Amino acid sequence: MATATVVGSTDDSFTVQFEGPFCRMCCDYDYFEDLRYELTEYGVAVDAIKIADITYRGDETFLVEFADRS
Repeated sequence: MATATVVGSTDDSFTVQFEGPFCRMCCDYDYFEDLRYELTEYGVAVDAIKIADITYRGDETFLVEFADRS
């Protein structure tokens, strides 16, 4: 239902813009966590990255910064 687009990156983090419509039966945060697990298909360990920041932009857009845990 939602789309995710990488909108920026640094050496130890990346920012993803999530846009809806979001399923209101789930928590928005679940979408952000799910991306961490989807990255395992590309060899990224789930425990290697964390959600560092979430910025809400209206009801249907979120900017989420994912960062290296080390």
